[in-house]
Amino acid sequence: MKKEIRFCLAVGEYWFLSPYSQHPVLMNVDGQTYKFSNTELYYQAMKFAAIDKRFHNIMKTDDADAARLLTKKPEYRLNRRPDFDKNKFDIMRDAQVAKFSQNPDAMELLLSTGDAILIKSCEVCYKCGFGEGSGQNMLGKILMQIRDNHL
Repeated sequence: MKKEIRFCLAVGEYWFLSPYSQHPVLMNVDGQTYKFSNTELYYQAMKFAAIDKRFHNIMKTDDADAARLLTKKPEYRLNRRPDFDKNKFDIMRDAQVAKFSQNPDAMELLLSTGDAILIKSCEVCYKCGFGEGSGQNMLGKILMQIRDNHL
C-alpha cells in the first residue's frame, strides 16, 4: 500500500503542501499582474473582479484563513464573479502550478513526497479536501498531477 501524506494548514512536516504556505505567486488577474503571498489569498480574491475593493481587501490580509472567513460575511457573498463556482478548480490548479513553478524550493519539497498519496485532510473541506473521509480531495489530486508531471 502506498504511503499517505495528510496535510491541512501550513504546519508540520508537510507544511509546504498547504495553500496557506508562504510561497508567493505572481498571477494575471483581469489583465494585470498581482503578487499574492500564498495561493489561498489568490483563490479567495478570485471570487471578485480586480476592480472590486473586496479583491484588494483580501490581498491586504496577511492571514489567509482570515481572508477565507472574510468571504463568508454577507457583504462578501453577494456580487461575486458569476463564473467562480464553475471555474474554482481551474483557479485552484492555476494557483498551485504557479506556486510550484515560481518557487523551486517548493517544487523540490513536492518531488520529495515520491509517489505518496497526498490528501488535504481538513474537517470542513469537502470539495478541495478530504473532509472527514467524504470529500473529493481536489487539492491533493492537483498536487499529485503537478508532482507526476515533473518526475
